[in-house]
Amino acid sequence: MFERLGRFVVGKAWWVIGGWLLAAIAIVVTSPSLSDITSADQESFLPRSYESVQATELATKSFPQAATATATIVVKRSDGKPLTPADEARVGQLAQALKARNIPQTSGYLTGPQAVAPDKSVQIISVGLDADTPDDPKLLDAVRDLRADLGPDLAGSGLTAGVAGDVASFVDNEDTFNSAFAVVGVATIILIIGLILIIFRSPIAALLPVVVISVVMSVTTGLVAAAGKAFDLNVSQDLQTILLIVLFGIGTDYILFLLFRYRERLRAGDDKRTAMIVTVQRVGEVITSAAGAVIVAFLVLLLASLGFFGSLGPALAIAVAVMLVTSLTLIPALVSLLGRWVFWPSKAWQRTPKASLSRRLGAAVGRRPAVVAAASGALLVALAAGVLGYKADYDFSAGFPQDTESARAAKDLQRGFAAGALAPTEVYLTTGNGTPLTDQQVNDFAAASASAPGVARVQPPERSATDPSVARLNLLLDENPVSNEAISLVRDDLRDDLHAKAPEGTKALVGGPTAIFADINSANNRDLSVILPVAAGLIALILAL
Repeated sequence: MFERLGRFVVGKAWWVIGGWLLAAIAIVVTSPSLSDITSADQESFLPRSYESVQATELATKSFPQAATATATIVVKRSDGKPLTPADEARVGQLAQALKARNIPQTSGYLTGPQAVAPDKSVQIISVGLDADTPDDPKLLDAVRDLRADLGPDLAGSGLTAGVAGDVASFVDNEDTFNSAFAVVGVATIILIIGLILIIFRSPIAALLPVVVISVVMSVTTGLVAAAGKAFDLNVSQDLQTILLIVLFGIGTDYILFLLFRYRERLRAGDDKRTAMIVTVQRVGEVITSAAGAVIVAFLVLLLASLGFFGSLGPALAIAVAVMLVTSLTLIPALVSLLGRWVFWPSKAWQRTPKASLSRRLGAAVGRRPAVVAAASGALLVALAAGVLGYKADYDFSAGFPQDTESARAAKDLQRGFAAGALAPTEVYLTTGNGTPLTDQQVNDFAAASASAPGVARVQPPERSATDPSVARLNLLLDENPVSNEAISLVRDDLRDDLHAKAPEGTKALVGGPTAIFADINSANNRDLSVILPVAAGLIALILAL
């Protein structure tokens, strides 16, 4: 089969190249953008069976006026002293002045005595950010507009302010996000070019993977976006970077397989066409088997309950499949036309390598296989020991610079209030059958929640304006809300305690960022327990065949 494929590709090399170019242009031009299926909302990857998703659905229905996101303006005295009554009044005036400007995508501007820290160190103004999606670029502009107005409004007041929150953090680190893909791409390309230059001493051989895989990247992105649209898949913002790494990794690998065998056949005296036919015949099965194992492993991710894995798997499987087809068609066509020039200007390809190091290593393994197996196995075990101390970390902001405005404002907020002030745990109390909640039920639940595990402060309950059977309560945890400790607290203790505290005839649903991460953690643990054994079994089957 691979011999026939090799003869066709080499015999119709220009047709293969032309067909590839036409297909690539058609796919890139007609396919949607990858951003159309990209989501920054972690919760969107969770199945509806998880409580945090149910809480969000209830919130969307019962509190439709709620903002998509929130920006928290943290105000403090420039001299670090406690806020005075005059300062608090000035903060109230600031909130009204900002609200009067009607900054697009903003609402609320809530402040007051309840927004003053117990130690009077800071006072906050909560600003709603309204958009169709949490990652709408308009939200970033809203935060920039807020910041632009804060300085002039507080001039001469002795007060200073900063804007905190997820959107504000993204604004501060936007350049970091935008440059990540470029940095990874440039580093990958430099490493690949450097490696192949060392191996083949040829700029043509070094540039070949970069040029071809760049085309494949565009084709793959278009196909993934089209598949996402067709099957209603959402992918993470990290997908493009992951695709880049996967394609350049496996693509360079497959191209090296071909070039090594092609060089060997040229050295043996084959003409350039025969050399490539034999190369595809010999290496085609290797590349196909390797790609098949990887594709199967990625497709097993469809078994995941976490949508991130479920969409990531098909996307990466498409990438590997495109690279497989490229390696067996486009690359052989190009190299068969280039012939010996693919190794220009080096003459080293004409000499059979001595491979002295490899030969000595092979001889050593052959003489003492048991000793080598034991030593290498022990080394692998030692290197893998770090997994025993591994803990998932959802505190993404900890990896960002800590000298930005949002980071400083967040620290001021957490010093003045509870650690969980920036991301309250949202608890929804509902009768579940449309019967209105009584004031006593809501107040009794709020009072009982204050004694729940890990709760530092309970904010005043809010009643739904559209559904009298639902009320919302924001709990401020005494732990960093995205820390492992807070996630374990919500998952293992807080939820059960709040469920038990719900008055008779009602039920409590726990949502908010910490609850979402707790459910993601549970889903991730479940998925790994399913995916790993299934993937191992299928890969073993491919290797056996």
